[in-house]
Amino acid sequence: MKVVWDKSYSIGVKMFDEEHKKLFEMINTLDDSLEHGMFRKGIDLVKDGLLEYVVNHFMGEEQLMRSYHYPEYEQHAKEHRKTMRKITALMDIGPGGSGRVAGELMDYLILWREKHVKVTDSRLGEFLKNKGVE
Repeated sequence: MKVVWDKSYSIGVKMFDEEHKKLFEMINTLDDSLEHGMFRKGIDLVKDGLLEYVVNHFMGEEQLMRSYHYPEYEQHAKEHRKTMRKITALMDIGPGGSGRVAGELMDYLILWREKHVKVTDSRLGEFLKNKGVE
């Protein structure tokens, strides 16, 4: 199931929208591998990039939230920490578990895209736009 970027995912802050597009690319890379039954390869293809992405993306968001005294900072950062733990746990797989893990990772990333990007990050985007951040 290919994910396609459209305006409904835009939070209105260019830097974060560009980073979210990279997440979509990783989801599509993982999806391509799953469609061809290459579960371990799919995980290996996105593993380093995904971990680096979440660390850097979350740090950038949290830095702006602190700088602008975002009132929902604590809850937003809590979602980030929960996601880091989940992704890290999913990436730490043993032999034979790659099919299940790849599917779980895909499901989690799709859920994250719909719940966090469209809802939580959209609220942050509105707040930052009102502060003059583009």
